[in-house]
Amino acid sequence: MDEVYTYSEQDIFSKVLKQWEQAVQDMGHVNLLVTGKTGAGKSTLINAVFRSEDAGTGVGQPVTKSTRCYEDDELPLRIYDTKGLELSANAQSETLCEIQDLIQEKWKKGNQDELIHAIWYCVNSGTNRVEDTELEWIKALCSLGEVGVPVIVIITQAFRKGVANVLRDTIEDAIGGQSWYKGCYVLLAKADEEDPTGHPAFGLEELVKATFQIIPDSAKKAFVNAQGISIDLKVKTAQKYLMGYIGSAAATGASPLPFSDAPLLIANEIAMCTHLTAVFGMKLEKATIIGIATALIGVPAATIAGKSIVSGAIKLIPGVGTVLGAVVSGGTAALITAALGRTYITVLELIARGELKQEDWNTDAFKEKIREMMRSELDKNTTGIG
Repeated sequence: MDEVYTYSEQDIFSKVLKQWEQAVQDMGHVNLLVTGKTGAGKSTLINAVFRSEDAGTGVGQPVTKSTRCYEDDELPLRIYDTKGLELSANAQSETLCEIQDLIQEKWKKGNQDELIHAIWYCVNSGTNRVEDTELEWIKALCSLGEVGVPVIVIITQAFRKGVANVLRDTIEDAIGGQSWYKGCYVLLAKADEEDPTGHPAFGLEELVKATFQIIPDSAKKAFVNAQGISIDLKVKTAQKYLMGYIGSAAATGASPLPFSDAPLLIANEIAMCTHLTAVFGMKLEKATIIGIATALIGVPAATIAGKSIVSGAIKLIPGVGTVLGAVVSGGTAALITAALGRTYITVLELIARGELKQEDWNTDAFKEKIREMMRSELDKNTTGIG
């Protein structure tokens, strides 16, 4: 007699919620130290790059006399904001020592989640020049020996690109050979309210991609989640993580025991959807979770039925993810997971770009659209087989 495995909506909701919380916890944090003179546009920059407008604002927790740490419950991000660089030489020296001590302290603890992963030094383009003091500051930040932290210089408020480019060349000439210096980027974080067409925002995506490249692998997933600028970066990162789930599905589907793999494959698909959502930085509501289950999990049966890649009869019942009497080969399991993952990443991309709202997930029209996308993905890989 065939065994029947049933996943109710409540089962799926509980599993996804638990795995979502675990995925966010495992993600850790990306920690950035943002510094520069007062008026350099640090807050505007931070709010433009990250998904929360409160990422670098509020009270913050004091870390040293001149540094505060800002955290947002919605983001896997810590911003260390250092102020007062326009003060006297003695005060500047004290602040620099505090920064160095902070970085050293985090490094000595050995916890990857607490390290300062990168430094952004902001220079306001409107000043028309970069002071020698600032250049010395940047050099000092780039010369921390074995505890070196990568430094990116950012020229902000670049309404006049010509002036900003001159500043960039000056910085490159002075700093270019320094250890841990990772380049200078010109940008306008926020469009001019009075002339948004003449002075639109620019340069943020280049900064995000450059930062992603220099931070350690342990912080990349958190950074991709927290940043709200580069959808392409979210997609590419999600595709990378999808490969791991395809491999897991292939291994599970290779089990020689009849029926033993079906529940595990569904669990793998649920975990995959949850973790891909975490990469994109989207919050899961119950309606969204049920939408995932009913629209995606268990859809591909009709497309692949009858093809020789299926070892036995597969019947996946849309709606609650019930699997009846299935013997799934490793190749088939990988194919289904790949199609499901690619379809789901496409859906997340549409949401991130504002072309689809999460409240649409539970509509019949959306579910049918997803089924068609799944069939298309499966047809790409099963054509000519069977």
